[in-house]
Amino acid sequence: MGEKLAAEGTVTLILHSPLIRAAETASIVRQAIASPIRVEPRLATGHSARTIATLVSELRLAGTVVLVGHNPDLSGAGALLVADLAQTRGELRTGEAWVLQRGAQGWELAGVLRIDEDD
Repeated sequence: MGEKLAAEGTVTLILHSPLIRAAETASIVRQAIASPIRVEPRLATGHSARTIATLVSELRLAGTVVLVGHNPDLSGAGALLVADLAQTRGELRTGEAWVLQRGAQGWELAGVLRIDEDD
């Protein structure tokens, strides 16, 4: 997935939680796809899935956004943003990030980035 995104050059922004593990994961993603990166405090633990979904909904960006945060809130936000995501994908695992793309009807799941410990 990372190689595909890098080749396409379609990632508009990487948003990540300020917490260490998420920041490390986002840094690895950025090295692979060379996209702009921004710390987003609302992706930290303690913010609701609704708060995260609102944050993403309010982004005035075209293209693809990578979200690096924490469960259960990030998975819940994905389910609020993308129809049928909870049934088709379930929760993110540690070291994964949502890749969301703005479509004609709103946000769509473009994929899931998996950052393995060995990478």
